[in-house]
Amino acid sequence: MPFEFELPETLPSSSRVQEPGFYHCVVTELDEEPRDRSNALMEGFKPTFEVLDGTARVNNVCTQRGFTHEQTLFSAKPGQSEGAIKWNKAKQAAFLIATGLVSKDQLGKSVNINLADALQKQVVINLVPKNDDSGYLEIAWANIYAVDDPKVAAVPKDVAALRLIGKESAAAPAASAAATPAKAPAKPATRSTPNPATTPDPNNANPARGQTSTGSTGAAAASNATVAAGGDWKL
Repeated sequence: MPFEFELPETLPSSSRVQEPGFYHCVVTELDEEPRDRSNALMEGFKPTFEVLDGTARVNNVCTQRGFTHEQTLFSAKPGQSEGAIKWNKAKQAAFLIATGLVSKDQLGKSVNINLADALQKQVVINLVPKNDDSGYLEIAWANIYAVDDPKVAAVPKDVAALRLIGKESAAAPAASAAATPAKAPAKPATRSTPNPATTPDPNNANPARGQTSTGSTGAAAASNATVAAGGDWKL
């Protein structure tokens, strides 16, 4: 049966990151009181990451640049399984360490922090498909890293963005070479060889994962973080 239909002027497209991988991002938003679809308050906080560069590439250009990923990093609470408590703590602590709000030296201590200080901080995250049929991505394990973490040295990063925070040396080797004048070659960075058992492979964007897993993680040292009331955090 014929019918009249008024076409929209444009077709909507998703701004979410579509491809799994490792991504150099900037934290553009941070919701300290996230809510679920029923508007119930959730325990935790929800950062939004905007992609600057990453491993999903076509013709050496990141296909996900400008796309965003938001995810609630849930707080550990009584009644959760041992695995859920472990990984909820780990994800929150990894975020705090990667954004520079705390240091690894503070693990095991109670500290006062301002989550808003994480805004505009640059990090590297590892996104993998969720274990459901939603088609959405999630942060694998506790794979949130500072841009200069040796574990993500090979991840492509936006050199111009790194330069703004004085971290140009954290660019992947190929990007660093391209950004360095020919008469002043970059001095190779020296670092210890990572342990392959605990270091993620940027070329493997889909490692084993799960909130209830007890396997190793790149941020295993951060696995003892807990949040307390009033903005006091114990790492």
